[in-house]
Amino acid sequence: MQKTIVGFAVFAGRFTRLLKDLLWPHLKVAAKAVWRVIKVVLYFPFLLIKTIVLWVWKVVKAIGWILFILPFKVLLWIKDLVVIGALSVWYAIKVMFVFFKEFLRRPMRENHQLPSYAQDSPVYSEGSVGADAKKTAKVSKNSKKVSRITWALGRLTIGVKELITWPLIAIRFFFLKLHGGVGFLLVNLKTFGLGIFTFPFVFFKKLLGILALVAFLPFKALLAIVGVIVAGLAFIGMIFSKGLQVGSKRIARNIFEFLRKPVFQFSLVTVTIMAVSAILWGEYHKKTFPEPLQKPVAITEAIKGVSSNVEAGIFIQNFPTFDFYKNSFVIDAVVWFKFPLGTESLDTIGRFSFKDGQIISRSKPIITQSENMVTARYQVLADIKTYLDYRNFPFSGHRLHIILENRSVSPREMTFEVEKNDYGISDTIAMPSWKVTNMYVNSGYIYALVDPDDKTMGVSYPAVVFAIDFANNSIRTIVALFLPMFLIFLLGLVTFVTAVLDKYKMQLSALSMPSLVLFRLVVEAQSPNRVRFTQADSIYFLLVALSLLTLLFNTYVLIRTKRIGKLPKKEQERAEYLLTFMNNILFLIVVIALIGGLVYIFMA
Repeated sequence: MQKTIVGFAVFAGRFTRLLKDLLWPHLKVAAKAVWRVIKVVLYFPFLLIKTIVLWVWKVVKAIGWILFILPFKVLLWIKDLVVIGALSVWYAIKVMFVFFKEFLRRPMRENHQLPSYAQDSPVYSEGSVGADAKKTAKVSKNSKKVSRITWALGRLTIGVKELITWPLIAIRFFFLKLHGGVGFLLVNLKTFGLGIFTFPFVFFKKLLGILALVAFLPFKALLAIVGVIVAGLAFIGMIFSKGLQVGSKRIARNIFEFLRKPVFQFSLVTVTIMAVSAILWGEYHKKTFPEPLQKPVAITEAIKGVSSNVEAGIFIQNFPTFDFYKNSFVIDAVVWFKFPLGTESLDTIGRFSFKDGQIISRSKPIITQSENMVTARYQVLADIKTYLDYRNFPFSGHRLHIILENRSVSPREMTFEVEKNDYGISDTIAMPSWKVTNMYVNSGYIYALVDPDDKTMGVSYPAVVFAIDFANNSIRTIVALFLPMFLIFLLGLVTFVTAVLDKYKMQLSALSMPSLVLFRLVVEAQSPNRVRFTQADSIYFLLVALSLLTLLFNTYVLIRTKRIGKLPKKEQERAEYLLTFMNNILFLIVVIALIGGLVYIFMA
């Protein structure tokens, strides 16, 4: 018990590690891919709305800037230039005015004193007017002239400098303002222009990228899922191999012992019987009709305009002979025709017949007249043959076609007109195995090609197709056919439940296989005449193949049993264990093949 727990713990640890190493990366990739798809699908509408709103806002902003902000900026630049120019001119005029005022009227206040040496001389201090005083006065007068000229030249230089500099400064400031404004205008126009004209291309580029992401993400998710499946299969194989290495032999042995238990084997046989019964019951209730609905060539308006229109109908009173499996139908019916007085003769009307059928008896017409319409009724007993498809025998229903025709006239001479009410079947007809589920009627004409090499060489005549769907309403045929067949097969299947070295094992298998082969005579007797295999044939051959496999295995076991008796005891136990394992595995294979084969036969 302790070894089993330790082995199971080691196995669980290896199992978890392999799960993490193999499956977890693929699961992460698949989850991320699915999440990206969900995120893109949910975020895409908001992204689209956001992009459109931003684009509209940029366009509105550009238009608003051009209409409102740009004119205001231009007015500010013009105002600044006018003010600067006016101040520059005013300052230049003011400088010139001050210059001329100072130059012409301002008294000399600077440099009019005598030199210091003259002020300190004794002659000057004493008021002397000698030669030195005159000399000094002359020098002082000359200094005043030089000082006035120097001051005038300085002021003139400053005025000229200011007069030239300030206009240049004003012009420079004007061009700086103009350059800044034009640059600002160009930058904004470039930004807005690029935003307006390039935004749709950028938007559609992003849109294509999002669509490509949405389109390719499912493929990535699919690849991730396939990777998970492949990794899972590899994971199962590695788990099996690793389990065999780390102690799962005991677990496998326990599973094998469970398969050997009589309870499990009996349950498997019971489940097989229930599954086969459910499949057959479901196929019986499908109510399929393999025969295609036959339709004549439709009457065109051009033919209808030149021909005589006759209303036709049929009422089936009884089926004296009704057998789908022998394709034999005898109908007792009333066939009637209604046409305007004077348009058709009773001789022409009475030449009707049934396609692929033979009229056994036909009564004289019963004529009635109402206003301008003449009605001719015929009591008919006819033997009908029809096309039947037996591939779903004995489960499917069948469609019976009764084609009324008149080969003595062409469609341009007479056409049949029918309605669904012109077609009926008596409710008192006793057909316990079949049930009417639907009825169809189509009128037109039949075209028969006389010369295959010449398409213009053909014969056409008016016809009406009456079709009735008959559903198989009896389970008697199915039970009588399949119950003995499956009981014989079950007799061979029970050999897998008995002990592998049981001496009666071969006898049961040898009894089952010949009985199933002889049962072919019963299948042939109950099956209809057909060319291709039916579903009953396919099921029979499936059971024969599985019974043959069972017989071959039991024969092999019988041969091995004779050899096992000559081996030592340990080798006998080992050989018996191996045969038991093969017996159980083959039992599962036969059961799975039986159920899978039945499903395939009914789905094909």
